[in-house]
Amino acid sequence: MINQWLTVTCPLDLHLKLLNLSVPINGLRYSITNCKLRVSPIFILSALATFLYSLLKANGEKTVCGRFNVIDSPEIQWLCETLGINLTARHTSRDIAPGAKIAFVHEVGGERVVSDAIWWLLLDHQTLKPNYKYASFNSRSDKLNSKHGIAYIPYRQSRCIIPASAFVEGLGDKKTYHMIELEGSAIAFGGLYKQHLNRETGEIVFSASIITLPPLTPQWNEIHSKSMPLMLDFEDTALIAQWLDPGNDDVDAFEHLLEPRVCKPMLVTRIDKPGKWNPIADSFMIMK
Repeated sequence: MINQWLTVTCPLDLHLKLLNLSVPINGLRYSITNCKLRVSPIFILSALATFLYSLLKANGEKTVCGRFNVIDSPEIQWLCETLGINLTARHTSRDIAPGAKIAFVHEVGGERVVSDAIWWLLLDHQTLKPNYKYASFNSRSDKLNSKHGIAYIPYRQSRCIIPASAFVEGLGDKKTYHMIELEGSAIAFGGLYKQHLNRETGEIVFSASIITLPPLTPQWNEIHSKSMPLMLDFEDTALIAQWLDPGNDDVDAFEHLLEPRVCKPMLVTRIDKPGKWNPIADSFMIMK
């Protein structure tokens, strides 16, 4: 059976996922003809196992800030006014998951601009879709200074702000989820972005991630014991100017930001499921 060949018809995007996630095995070959994948059974098993593992890894216990939303509200409007930007209706969404399109704020030619990005920093070079081999919708703070890491250069050259109204954290037990808001304020996630060129269309495609910090203990223990997202004080004009300046590579000045802390009081609400956002318990506060 292992030495036989099978022809499998499936969507082209699944072909690409299988090929990109395949495990090199001696004697293993594949070919695509007319959107059909001709492979040996062992290739299918190996590739699917790797693909499933990558999804589990991307959505496992160690991930943080796996969902957020952007809702037109006075808080979001105040963030826009403070940053000197404009978010439109297409930038709002009640549920944003990794790999989806998000709005991010960056500086171009001295002006602050809102652009669309894929919420997954590492894209496949051919398809410019999320590279599901690696969970890169978050960038860990302890990896920002690793010269071989994907976040090293963006942290020095292309930092950004990702606006949000609230986000969801999971404890890792597949049943405990919380919605986190800042009391009376929108959220300005500290993020990174990369720019990609679509060689077929000439279009510029952006990808982005949210920087994550060690967990806030003990307040965060029953929310997410592994980490928490970086949230910037967007009313600190000097800080935001430094953060968004693409010519500023003095990242030592940001070291204090990488320590977990409460910038503004947090309103925390237990919810039923990510993506549903339905409250199932009374809210509580985490104070400064």
